[in-house]
Amino acid sequence: MFCCLLFCSFSHLQAQYSVSPNDDSDIEWREIKTDRFHIVYPNFYEANAQRIAVVLDTLYPYIGSSLGTDAPNIPFLIHTNSSKSNGLTVWAPKRIELWTTPSPTSFAYPWSWHLAIHEYRHACQMQALNKGISGVLNNIFGEHILGAVSGLLIPMWFMEGDAVVAETALTPSGRGATPDFKMQMKAHLLEQGAFNYDKAILGSRMSFVPDEYVLGYYMCAYSRNIYGKDIFADITESTARNWWSLNWFSRADIRGIKYDESRIYSNLTDSLANLWGHEDNLWLASTDKSCLDIIQIRKDYYTNYLNPVKTGKDSIIALKSSYFDLQSLVLIHNGKEEKLRSLPFLKHSFFDYHNGKILYSQEAMNQRWGQQNYSDIVEYDIKSRKYRMISSKGIFFNPVYNPVDPTLIAAIETDNRDNQSLVVLNTGGRFEKTKNILRKNRNIYIRSVSNQHATTLSYPTWSEDGRFIFVIETNEKGKLISRYNIYTMEREVILQTGYDNISHLKQKQGKLFFIKDMDSKYEIVCIDLDTRNTMQLSETQFGVGDFHITDSTRMIVCPYSSMGYYLAETDCNPKPVNLFQRNREAVFVDLIREEENFILNDQTLNFDSMKYESRPYEKIAHLFNFHSWAPIYMNISKMDFGVGASVFSQNLLSTSVLELGYKYNFNDTKNELYMNYTYSGLYPIIQLEANYKTRWLTFDTGPADLYAKWNELMMGFDISLPYSWNTQQSVNSVKLRMNYSVRKLIPKELYSPGEEIKILDIFNTMGIGLNVSSLSATAYNDLAPRFGFNAMIAYKSTLTENPAEYFAAKVTTYLPAFTKNQSFELALTYQTNSPNKYYFPTEINFTKGIHNLSPKEFYGFGITFHTPLSYPDWKLGRVLYVKRVIARPFYEFGSFDQKTFQSFGSDISFNMHILRIHTPLETGFRIGYLTERNTLFFNLLFSLDL
Repeated sequence: MFCCLLFCSFSHLQAQYSVSPNDDSDIEWREIKTDRFHIVYPNFYEANAQRIAVVLDTLYPYIGSSLGTDAPNIPFLIHTNSSKSNGLTVWAPKRIELWTTPSPTSFAYPWSWHLAIHEYRHACQMQALNKGISGVLNNIFGEHILGAVSGLLIPMWFMEGDAVVAETALTPSGRGATPDFKMQMKAHLLEQGAFNYDKAILGSRMSFVPDEYVLGYYMCAYSRNIYGKDIFADITESTARNWWSLNWFSRADIRGIKYDESRIYSNLTDSLANLWGHEDNLWLASTDKSCLDIIQIRKDYYTNYLNPVKTGKDSIIALKSSYFDLQSLVLIHNGKEEKLRSLPFLKHSFFDYHNGKILYSQEAMNQRWGQQNYSDIVEYDIKSRKYRMISSKGIFFNPVYNPVDPTLIAAIETDNRDNQSLVVLNTGGRFEKTKNILRKNRNIYIRSVSNQHATTLSYPTWSEDGRFIFVIETNEKGKLISRYNIYTMEREVILQTGYDNISHLKQKQGKLFFIKDMDSKYEIVCIDLDTRNTMQLSETQFGVGDFHITDSTRMIVCPYSSMGYYLAETDCNPKPVNLFQRNREAVFVDLIREEENFILNDQTLNFDSMKYESRPYEKIAHLFNFHSWAPIYMNISKMDFGVGASVFSQNLLSTSVLELGYKYNFNDTKNELYMNYTYSGLYPIIQLEANYKTRWLTFDTGPADLYAKWNELMMGFDISLPYSWNTQQSVNSVKLRMNYSVRKLIPKELYSPGEEIKILDIFNTMGIGLNVSSLSATAYNDLAPRFGFNAMIAYKSTLTENPAEYFAAKVTTYLPAFTKNQSFELALTYQTNSPNKYYFPTEINFTKGIHNLSPKEFYGFGITFHTPLSYPDWKLGRVLYVKRVIARPFYEFGSFDQKTFQSFGSDISFNMHILRIHTPLETGFRIGYLTERNTLFFNLLFSLDL
């Protein structure tokens, strides 16, 4: 049963054995270690690490209580050199990683606190599974057991939904309390009705389906409402102890009650549809829908239009995004749409516009360190189609032009301690040549006009006279709007909105406009800066996502629907409203907060009285962490599985990864022992490899085939120097490789009727290689890049008197095809080898349908057409759910020592989920025809869609 569990959870392996990108090798690390948690962080992050420690310590008695477990002692790894804002919990090896840079789109609560609650709850979910037979197997075979149990038996909607319930119940904010979740579910249920359960939990590549966070929150909160707050403590314990008897999460029998998740889903959607249907009827009775002049644009599928700007009498530019296209800047004129430019790396779906130019922040890669990236300010001239980099290797969000002097730019700058500043940038340096200059970036002078370091900032906007900047500030008391004088740095609080979410500030005509949570719906409101009167300007069905004030009476809005955000024009119809009054809580929020009976806020946290001992974190002392082992062969680096045994080690920083294993092949009594070790904590990536295995070769000599079989012991190392970067449209990389090995060959069988083959005894090899690629960014439904190339060249040789040599070269080019998500792939390959001396393992693919040939010289050509066939969202009970059908017709030509072969055919694959496991598979078959041999060939295909 154990082996069956591991094989069935194959689709979850990528999440299991998660090797994260690396931090800069120059970072010196420190650690705070207690009997409850372990925090590892850069040495310059000490003050914030102490605050996170206080948060974790305060949370400890509460974070796992409704799951019937204490929080596990788990390491937290803090990444601070990134524009990324996210969290990750994995269990092989177990760790929590936090990217603590605050995002301008975060809610009315400190970002690092929100992250800590959500990810700490994930750790409690895993700990709740560490009981019974699962706990025993975890102690025997290591940490991947719990990951296998969760991946196979626990639905993802519970994992994420329960964590959202925790962040909502334990804080005065949380995503469950915001309109973001409600608008998606409400629009979906009222306009389209509930999907079948499989589609609801597994999603679609054609239709928009509220994800596991949204659906999961409502499923978990509703279940607690029906069965009590301990329902999931009982279900996870039952699953952990009894999964071997098929008593799984979806079949749990608790307190004499069978928890049927599909029935819960049906009851939930009926309940929410009734509740929100009543709300909708009241809205229809009190609102004139005809006041929205919808800008008619053809939408065949779910598409979002955001960030509208009116650029002419009948012209609007906006950001468009969908599953089928890259995020793009589009021009809409008289109902017709023109694509201006793809913006795949645009941050936070935000840009500013002035006089034919747009200004935005764009994600930029570090050349080597995956955990270090930037958010650069870019200006794009729509007319000339030229870019200008404003900043380089900084982290800037939400840049906006000064309306009087567009050479002045306001933006939010973040440093590696998570301190955020409101800054003014200027190319001329006139304004910033004072003692307040922070630094110079490229040719840009930067001056800070704020010093609220305990505050995070978002959505700055200039006053009409260009002398003031308005900005949203977030701290432990929620959100507020401040105004800064850029010359005196004086700060004035305009409005405090507490824990109600606000965003998208715009100032015009003496008023400050923004989006605010108004009774669980985002609407446009404003405050008169002279009288301080507050008004609500919109009353939409499901809420708005963005807007643009055109004049004193009209505005362009982006209302939400089940087909995405759309564009409409409407009158500004102000009605007085009290923005200081706290909203009613969304459905289920009061219930789950009452059940938890604890709120993490400035009243329950005591930063002043708690101090934790910290010490340097020694990287060398923590190189090895043996976390998992199994009585099956699992070569994770090569995604190869079989009969045997495996052992895994990975350190917390993901710089030291070791795999040991043994594999046995019944078909040809082939044994293999292997060791792979990778160290990536320096700029060069060093890989050590040792293996002992059986090899053979067959090649055509004319009158008869030659055949040899031998055991081979190999020990070697590979050193690579990677360099990566992205442009406006593409991701690029160059990698130089050098390898060296020692090999010993032990002959087993030798059959050579035509000539003798000399098998070397013990010898050394050396090789070099170069990989270069430039690939266009891909949309969600793209099967391959639409533009770009991959190129590789490799040379190896034995260091012997009469050397065996190997040379390979391959160039793959991608070109757009006929419609969206289609592309052509063209490949040219060439290889020479030395089968009479030593046959190096090939680094290129031969012509499809050809096997067991070992040519001295090969060259080939291939063309593949990548195209989706359909998006059926078809299910077969609870066993199978198919999202997409794909075809890859191909033609290939190859010359094997002057003997040519041609093959043609097609791969047909299905993007699917099996047994409702969340990670999709891509499974199918290849059928082809070899013209020279007049034979058909058939292969089964399998991969993970990650």
